[in-house]
Amino acid sequence: MPSSSELIGDGTAKLTIEIPVEDLQREYQNAARRIAQRQKIPGFRPGKAPPRVVERLFGEAAIKLDAIERLVPRTFDRALAEQDLEMADQPEFEYPDSGEGELDFSRTFTYSGTVPLVPTVTLGNARTISLRRRTIEVGEEEIVQQLEAIRSSRAEMVDIEDSERELGGEDIARFDFRERVDGEDRIEREGLAVSMSNPGFADGFADQVLGMRIGDEKEFELAYSDSSPIAAVAGKSAEYRVKLVGLTERTLPELNDEFAASVSEVESVEELRDQMREEMTDYREREDRSRLQNEALAALIDKSDFTIAERLVRNQAHQLLEARVADLTRRGMALETFLAQRGMDDESFRQQAHEDAEDMIRNSLTIREFASAREIEVGAQDVETRLTEMFASYPEGEQEALRNHYLNQMGIESLAGQILQERVLDQLLEEVNVQDPLGAEGEQSGSEAPADDPDSDQSEAAGGG
Repeated sequence: MPSSSELIGDGTAKLTIEIPVEDLQREYQNAARRIAQRQKIPGFRPGKAPPRVVERLFGEAAIKLDAIERLVPRTFDRALAEQDLEMADQPEFEYPDSGEGELDFSRTFTYSGTVPLVPTVTLGNARTISLRRRTIEVGEEEIVQQLEAIRSSRAEMVDIEDSERELGGEDIARFDFRERVDGEDRIEREGLAVSMSNPGFADGFADQVLGMRIGDEKEFELAYSDSSPIAAVAGKSAEYRVKLVGLTERTLPELNDEFAASVSEVESVEELRDQMREEMTDYREREDRSRLQNEALAALIDKSDFTIAERLVRNQAHQLLEARVADLTRRGMALETFLAQRGMDDESFRQQAHEDAEDMIRNSLTIREFASAREIEVGAQDVETRLTEMFASYPEGEQEALRNHYLNQMGIESLAGQILQERVLDQLLEEVNVQDPLGAEGEQSGSEAPADDPDSDQSEAAGGG
């Protein structure tokens, strides 16, 4: 069976295939028998009616069509194997000598199929990538802020009975309250609790009431901003009448060794400070390592050569668009509103999906090829270990249900892919040139190796190391 192929674009091949007359005639007879088997023909048992009877009842065109529907996929797969090509999606066929709907089996049948090929990548040399760590510092001011945040989270709310105590910006006030807009009462309530750190009324409300004492009354007028999230009052004036009937203050715990021991397994404030500094440093080091891994992968992708069929990118982009629109629908947001908020139109929305799709394919190809070249694998036991680690902190009776729910949502393949990517990024970071920080000034990351790197012109072919 003669066949030929040509590349007609990045990752797309066109195969031309010839089916000899003898193969056409043989399949024609087989097709007639298949039709006879499927259809009830009076006077004949299933599959026993001769071809001339099938022709008379169903026509030659139906038999030829059945034959071609069997021959084309079979011969196309054989041609792919002969040409050592691997398709990534279904082919699109052309039948140049089929005429006006009539298939000619009296001469060689020639057809062509255009097919996207499995994408490939030739990896760049990871050892030519140069990156730089960032300086990791935790200042005293950050420790103080963190301590204050912890104290604030453990504050006690204490009702104030002192009639001379003035309302402060961190207090919770209780007002007999009325707000009128457009001459009508919008809110009227006794004992309305209002957090003075975020009152939520017209601009300037807090400024008007701060300093009041229990029993004080006040009337004033303010204006809501045009950008108020409450559409009914945006840009309108509001008249207020308030009487402070009670207030509650947030009392922070004293910063002492007893407080430190209640926060963590330490004995003093100084130990707590040291622990916080160590934890913040560890977190930032992990964060910087993640940044370096992502930059290393991006640099490797930039140094690599890809062959990706455009149809595969379009298909991936279409799936992304469908997923994003479905997500907006679940959130109750119209696509037009989403686009307007981001200054996009339909064309730029689709273009962004196309770019994201291409990035996803390049990323996946690079991860997979790097793993293959370094013989990095993830087995069933690796997945099992990760699942055990993920749910170890939950009560024993809940672990199985949580595990099953996770697997139903994400799937084993997704988790295995996540583990594989982690291992690839770990290995990649071992291979790139990671330099120490320059210091507080001039911190930077690059993607090129030093000029005298002896390996700077080497690369890795797909499937090799």
